[in-house]
Amino acid sequence: MKTTLFTLLASIYLLFVSCNNNPPSQPTAITNCNLLTDSLLPIQYAKGFKIKYFSNFKLIEVYSPKDTSIRIQEYILYKDSIPASMADSKMAIYIRIPIQSVACFSTTHIAFLSTLNILDCITAVASINQTNNPSIKNRFEEGKIIEIGEADQIQFEKLADLHPQLIFSYEIPGSASVGNTLINKLKIPQIHVSEFLESHPLGQLEWIKFMAAFFDKEQLASHIFDSLNQEYNDLTKLTASVNNKPNVITSLPWKGQWHLPSGNSLITKYIEDAGGKYVMENNTSEGNLVLPIETVYEKALDADYWINTGIANSIQDILNTDQRLKNLPVLKKGKVFNNTAIVNQNGWSDYYESGVVNPNVILQDLIKILHPELLPNYQLHYYKKLE
Repeated sequence: MKTTLFTLLASIYLLFVSCNNNPPSQPTAITNCNLLTDSLLPIQYAKGFKIKYFSNFKLIEVYSPKDTSIRIQEYILYKDSIPASMADSKMAIYIRIPIQSVACFSTTHIAFLSTLNILDCITAVASINQTNNPSIKNRFEEGKIIEIGEADQIQFEKLADLHPQLIFSYEIPGSASVGNTLINKLKIPQIHVSEFLESHPLGQLEWIKFMAAFFDKEQLASHIFDSLNQEYNDLTKLTASVNNKPNVITSLPWKGQWHLPSGNSLITKYIEDAGGKYVMENNTSEGNLVLPIETVYEKALDADYWINTGIANSIQDILNTDQRLKNLPVLKKGKVFNNTAIVNQNGWSDYYESGVVNPNVILQDLIKILHPELLPNYQLHYYKKLE
């Protein structure tokens, strides 16, 4: 049942249009601003944004992750002229489209743009060492992409000289955004892409529509989403009737504390859809959990599987973090899997890059782990068993 993005993209190749390299002319203000019929782009799972279409521009509304009824940002995307009727919007950022050059601060941004077949628009990345994408590495070696650094190590002079039309960034709630005010001084629009705040795998994937809007690729993005949405939901039908739902523990303790996802997290949904039960599913605290190892250890005693073990790539690596773990039944049975089957030469896992556009593959991996009889001929992709 595994669908590769290559096969999917090949089937819709004629929908692709490469980035236009002709520089845009200066816009002039106009007043026509009629809302189009059926103006909302269908959004099924993502909670963080909406896209509305008007006669002469698109409006992207971004919502607070804490309260999705609160609008926190607007992006007005126009082609020929700035819509004068929207000029008084205090939260709006005006962007002329389609975009021709971007800087990406997250490898998930690379995955989205790769899926849309517009990698040639990327002219800068935060760290070339983090990506698993061979095309990005090749373009870097050819001098078509530069490395600009991360967070407080951003090389602003290089970014200013390059001056891409757009920066795809991210903002972690409760912390400063990547680049903060210094990027704003460069007068390069900074777009916060918040797919990582979605708690449903298909909600994360659906941010491909958000990214696509800046390149006039919504039709392609919707086609890709619909195909993977169908496959993902077909997979959930395999596990809908399973009677045995194995208990699953995640993450790895460190220095007496266990950092792990809460019960309303993305991995909780993956485990549920794969026919399992996350041992911390009832703890729905906001954000990740940081608990004493003794607290989680009691839960882990009942675990049938252990996944996403962080930096541990062997059973011995796990034992090296805390010798008390050797008494866990799940460890003795060897039912431990990590999402590090595909890593680059610097140790960065592709799970955290291309996984955002392959939720169906991640789900198949987890079904194969928890209920191997349901997918007898499937081979793990992102995951591997630890020895």
